[in-house]
Amino acid sequence: MKYLKNALCAAMVFVMLLCLTSCGTSRLDHKKLAQFLDKQDIDECEDIDDYTKIYGKMKKGSEGFISVEGKEAQKVYNKIFNRLNQYSKYDISYATAAYIYDSDGLNYLFMFTFEDEKDAEKFYKKLNKQIDDPDEEGEEKGLSFTLANQKKSTKKSYITGIYLEKNTVLFLKGTTSDEDFADDLCAEFKIPSPFDA
Repeated sequence: MKYLKNALCAAMVFVMLLCLTSCGTSRLDHKKLAQFLDKQDIDECEDIDDYTKIYGKMKKGSEGFISVEGKEAQKVYNKIFNRLNQYSKYDISYATAAYIYDSDGLNYLFMFTFEDEKDAEKFYKKLNKQIDDPDEEGEEKGLSFTLANQKKSTKKSYITGIYLEKNTVLFLKGTTSDEDFADDLCAEFKIPSPFDA
């Protein structure tokens, strides 16, 4: 009986450790992304209307981010990302969007968590079709990624990073001479940077 109890306790500890490690390994995390953007001194918008005003300006010196759940997340996908109806309609549970346009160039990103993992895969594949000749495609530890880094001029790079982990997709795009934002973001999330492609 004593051995049975010890075996059961050991099995329970193993299962708990397995759950904790699998739950804690997600790299694409909205709260972590919002904290990163805040540390970069990017202003958090109060609501979608505020973010839309900034995103719609497309002027140097404008920046902002929004990170929301539920119905508001669905609005970020429908009204901001998919405003031209180029993509399928998906159920979104969490959305983070950021837009930075400074003297070095333009960076923007969207991260969506989908209700259905298959929808996340479809969306990831659709985004990948926009890149004619990716510099790197790969998979590591449950993360799929596609990277492109093309020079637009002697000073600026045109970068794209598309990442899929479970039911979350991160889409990073930029035309910039400054590698710091993308590199710092990718280092924070332990994901490959488009600048390394």
